Amino acid sequence: MAPLQRPLRPVRAVGRLALAAALALTLAGCGKGESASRSVSTPVTTVAALPKPAKPVTHRVLIKTKQRLVASKLQAGDVGIGWTAAAKQTSSHKPQHFCNRDLAGLKPYARTDTVFERKGGGGIVTESMSAYPIAQAHRLVQEFRSLLGTCSKWTRAEGGVPTTYTLSRIDFPAVGDESAAARIDTSFTFKQRPVTITSDFVMMRVGNVVIYLARTAPAGQQPSTAALASLAQIAANRLAAV
Repeated sequence: MAPLQRPLRPVRAVGRLALAAALALTLAGCGKGESASRSVSTPVTTVAALPKPAKPVTHRVLIKTKQRLVASKLQAGDVGIGWTAAAKQTSSHKPQHFCNRDLAGLKPYARTDTVFERKGGGGIVTESMSAYPIAQAHRLVQEFRSLLGTCSKWTRAEGGVPTTYTLSRIDFPAVGDESAAARIDTSFTFKQRPVTITSDFVMMRVGNVVIYLARTAPAGQQPSTAALASLAQIAANRLAAV
């Protein structure tokens, strides 16, 4: 992806527009032989106001937000019978890994991660909740929606193993204030045999919190999109109620 051109600073942009307008008026007057005494109305240049920067997060807000996220976390019973909290509470399937890019380049000021697993290789469920200033939370979901329309496959090394990811849209009900859902197939070679692991996931915003919820099926199987949709609604409602 080509880097975006750096936008002109507002003050410099206004100066350039005013200079161009003045030159145009001068050339027009000279070309028609008009007298210098003729008055010419000066055009008014209007510049849209820049959005206000997000206010710094105070220590009090940070603590209350962390408490809210912890209180809103999904529990094993929400996921279903036989599911338990995994010993490792992190997952490599994070939105910032998609298409080898950093979505929006934003960092949350509070975050929680929860991973559930089912004994006997029954798959994995991952929930990540991240708090941002509300404008940044909205921007993150919008950029993810845009990514779904422009990126479908990429490759990266995971632990030294070349891994191919294939991204596709799925039908999913609306949850939270806004949301976007997709399926990701992770393909690699293990012991000289091809392996594909499939995950359904949704990114949804509830106020200023972005929830990333994923359900990964055992190798060679498909996850239940309906089960993920039900779990997403529980997660969104619980966060909104806290």
